[in-house]
Amino acid sequence: MTHTALVTVALLLFANLAHAAPKLAEVYVNAETGNDGNSGDDKAAAFKTLKRAVESISASGTIHLAAGNVFRECLELRVGGAEGQPLTVEGNGAIIDLGTDITDGPWEQLGEEWVLARDVRPHTRPVQSSPIFVDNTPIWVVHEKDPKDAPNGGLRFLENGRYVIKFPAGKSPKNSRVILTSEEQTPGVLLEAGASHILIRNITTRYVGNDGFNLHGSGHDIVLENIKALMCGDQGISSHDSGQMTIRGAEVAFCGSRAGGIADINDCVTSYSNVLLHNNRKPVLTLRGGKHEIDGMVIVAPNANALPKPSDKISVKNCVVVNADFEQISASAQSEQEKVKGLIEATRQAKPLLDTVPYPGVPLSQNP
Repeated sequence: MTHTALVTVALLLFANLAHAAPKLAEVYVNAETGNDGNSGDDKAAAFKTLKRAVESISASGTIHLAAGNVFRECLELRVGGAEGQPLTVEGNGAIIDLGTDITDGPWEQLGEEWVLARDVRPHTRPVQSSPIFVDNTPIWVVHEKDPKDAPNGGLRFLENGRYVIKFPAGKSPKNSRVILTSEEQTPGVLLEAGASHILIRNITTRYVGNDGFNLHGSGHDIVLENIKALMCGDQGISSHDSGQMTIRGAEVAFCGSRAGGIADINDCVTSYSNVLLHNNRKPVLTLRGGKHEIDGMVIVAPNANALPKPSDKISVKNCVVVNADFEQISASAQSEQEKVKGLIEATRQAKPLLDTVPYPGVPLSQNP
């Protein structure tokens, strides 16, 4: 064997050994100070990207995100833990933010509309989702068969594909913050394939083109705790196929889907408790197919139509609709009066966003 051949073999063996490095039980990620060349097993040697952390975590291990960090990538999980020993993601208040600030345009005025005079990615899901947010408000293409879909449509395209926006009343690029979401098929947290026995908590997703938290496939024993899905182009939370997911504590707000802030379809099984929905494009949630349970939900809406309808596949308990002042409009038939009052008071005390939202790259704690 020649010297060159020996060197090549040695390099291949080294690469295989590196690839087969033992998985870690504890992985640390820091988007600000981390480096993917680090060991990742300590705060002082944290990885930089979520992708590298997922590649390195062992089954039933724990990924620790640095407190308050802003990550500019999707968290994709296609593996999981074991029964009673979940793969855990400790968000520690971290934010997954995929938005692009396009406030500075450049913009060209066209009558009452404004043209974004630069090339950006195309919007391939008109009507269903909202790629643009103007000071919290989702902007989308209104369906030609339903021009009164909602008052804030205001999006169309020129032949060259450039965005044309009719801003909400009193708004323009001169006095508003304008954000473009990520591509329509990119969620904030994606759970699919073998993603079972997973616990994710204390994470916020915002300005993602698809859903904030998106479950596909047959994954089960998936739990989300204390999460927020804000300004998502599609739903804040969505489950598909035969997946099973439990949500304990969530705020879903300012999302731009035609289906509402939450949409669970196909044969999925979902359970919700202590959830707040407000200021979404549609003040409802879509529950179709499968089996669903709600026990503790506050929906901010102008009328009682937002209340989910119970059926043999949908259990609705302690679900209440309130107006923007948290005055009760309606409640589900199966409700404990004191528990409903407690839910309303808890959301009031939590000071949900309602009129103020965080902007890209700015930690939640630093927003007014």
